[in-house]
Amino acid sequence: MEILNLFVEGHARSKGSMVCQGGKHHHMIESVTQSKPWRNRVQAAIVRHVRALANGEISASQSHAGPVNVELVFTFDRPEGCDLPYPTIAGGSDALGDLDKLTRNILDALQGCGLISNDANVVLIAAMKLWTDQVPGAKQGVEIKVSTAPELNR
Repeated sequence: MEILNLFVEGHARSKGSMVCQGGKHHHMIESVTQSKPWRNRVQAAIVRHVRALANGEISASQSHAGPVNVELVFTFDRPEGCDLPYPTIAGGSDALGDLDKLTRNILDALQGCGLISNDANVVLIAAMKLWTDQVPGAKQGVEIKVSTAPELNR
């Protein structure tokens, strides 16, 4: 069963590592400065989408506690003069971001807004990075599809 099918426009950011900053009164910050704002943007888009469909908040009954599948397609604007077939680090700073860390940020957003109760319940992830010019009508951002995992025989 489909739980979510949503495109969030914007420059996708990877989940940075946590680094300790400060002396005596140290605190932890993410190494990618735009990671948290991007995650917050994704969370807000999910909440708006679910509210529009359900005329209200994401409630405990809408938070999925069972196993789920997640499909992600990240699209990036191709830098001028770049002829690489995929957005890899060789494509320039607009394509930076390890696919696993881009994915982690989306999983944190799905859990952070309450759509899934815990990202440990994700049993299948399919993710890819493409240039926007490879997908007709595409904008920079991420397409997120979440569905319940099929029942398996024991």
